[in-house]
Amino acid sequence: MSDTFRDYSQTQRIPKAKDAGTPARGSSFDYDIPVAGGSRSSGSRTAQRGGSDRNSSGRRSGSAPRRGGDLDLSFTPPPSRSGGAGTHARGGSAFRASPAPRQGGSSAAARRRRKKQERAVALGMLFLAALLGTTIFVVVRSCRPSEPLVLDPATDTIRNNVTINGFDVSGMTIDQARSVVSPAIEQNIAQIAITLAGEGFSERITGEQMNASSDLEQVLSTALAGGANESYTTTLSLDYAALDARITDINAALSFGATDATFTLEASESGKPQLNYVEGKAGMGLDVEATERLVREALDAGNYNATITPALTTVQPSITVADLKAQVTEIGRFTTEYGNRLPSNYPEEERMVIENRAFNVEKCAALINGQVVRPGQSWSFNKTVGDRNEKNGWKQAKGIYGGEAYTMQYGGGVCQVSTTLYVALMRAGIPFAEVSRREHSIPSTYVPLGFDATVDTGHIDFKFKNTTEYPLYIFAYSTVQKSRTRYSDLTVVIYGQALPEGVTYDLRSVTIEELQPGDPIITYDNTQTTDYNATTVSARTGYVVDVYRDQFLNGERVSSEKLYEDRYEAITAKITVGTLQPTVETPKPTSVPSTPTAPPVETPIAGTEDMP
Repeated sequence: MSDTFRDYSQTQRIPKAKDAGTPARGSSFDYDIPVAGGSRSSGSRTAQRGGSDRNSSGRRSGSAPRRGGDLDLSFTPPPSRSGGAGTHARGGSAFRASPAPRQGGSSAAARRRRKKQERAVALGMLFLAALLGTTIFVVVRSCRPSEPLVLDPATDTIRNNVTINGFDVSGMTIDQARSVVSPAIEQNIAQIAITLAGEGFSERITGEQMNASSDLEQVLSTALAGGANESYTTTLSLDYAALDARITDINAALSFGATDATFTLEASESGKPQLNYVEGKAGMGLDVEATERLVREALDAGNYNATITPALTTVQPSITVADLKAQVTEIGRFTTEYGNRLPSNYPEEERMVIENRAFNVEKCAALINGQVVRPGQSWSFNKTVGDRNEKNGWKQAKGIYGGEAYTMQYGGGVCQVSTTLYVALMRAGIPFAEVSRREHSIPSTYVPLGFDATVDTGHIDFKFKNTTEYPLYIFAYSTVQKSRTRYSDLTVVIYGQALPEGVTYDLRSVTIEELQPGDPIITYDNTQTTDYNATTVSARTGYVVDVYRDQFLNGERVSSEKLYEDRYEAITAKITVGTLQPTVETPKPTSVPSTPTAPPVETPIAGTEDMP
């Protein structure tokens, strides 16, 4: 019983002492304990170290006079675990109950009252223990993870007094709430339109093009799982990658590139080329990065119908007229002469050959006129001019056949154009290593030895490669000489990257050997009479020449480069003599020996060359 009372005293708040203030250790606290009959017992608790403060008469020092029926409860810490007689020790504390002197009541009644009090205290302790256990159970259970709440979107409804974007969705399922809120969101998205406007253009960027969307589904789920009296607002999302792509597309549609300066070449009245310069034009486009930044700022601020003047960029031409004049200029030129007709007293066949050759030269010049060879590009004469045949409009003129004689060929004379072009390129400083050229088997009459470049359809080609940093422009034209109208000049001009100031080039050939033809080769023909004697191949002297390219600075030669050695073989004469004895008949007037006829015209084959 006393144990129970101790435990109770330790679990209850100690009543305030009657006297104000906090007693010091070793002093007494007086308080009342209810007893039967409604009276209270005044008790004192003394906390002291090492023994009791009772006096020799068995009463406490300073204790108040006791009333009849009061119970004196003295709580005195024991001096040791083996406290004196009449003291019950537990947990290092002890108490001793001493009945107060009776004042008009029996001791039995006092004991009964004390037992009732102790039972009341025990019951109170049990109640408090049960209450404490229940509280701990509830707290522990509340701290355990709760099982997730499973909601059925199809049937469960939103609590009362709930709004989304200002729409009351109380008591609705998710589908019902969606049908109420979604139309307004879709309408807002449809009304999104950012306008890019400037001088001469206006383009819109719609919400659809920015993949605009809202988080309505998430908000609906939150509202369904949430409580009553809530207000929710959806948020608009934009795909900025789609926005950037749209701005890039607008730029591609609106922008236009800069136009570089150009020039054209036209023949003047004198026949010379005349350069006409055309100024370039600046290009315009959107500053894509700056425009994207402006549009995003408007959207982030909630301005979904902004009109924005986009930032523009101007692209200047990369080549101006000044650049053309300084960097692209005439760098090479060469002129050769050809006959355009014969006097009327010449046989018609001979006059036709000369006129046909002039036609072929001028036709070929027109085909290469205006050609542009880009940096790093190779150029072919045969690919540019095409096959020389009747179908392509070429005429027959004399060309070298078999390396020793002339025959009639379609396109005869075009070698003069390839030769003139070759020398012009050499004067322009084009590296010889980038040129594919071959000399004629018979020296040409319109250029010095070693300057010629023969061509033949499908067989011999003239080619070169542009190794400069600028395009090469080829111009070719013919002009009739004023003093000699039966002759014309063929001129080829090369325009390209300007040579260093004061620098020019020219070709030079040096004959190092002459090759003499051998004795004539005579062929006997028994179908011809003995008076027949015809030269089928004329004898020609051969030559070996070295060709140089000289570099000049302000007219003074400063260097010389040997390019190649050309060898023109000597040609031995070929004569056909008749061996048939004439039949003796009645004398007749002596007939004039017939003139040997020229060999028939044959189709060109490998080894033929156009007329030099």
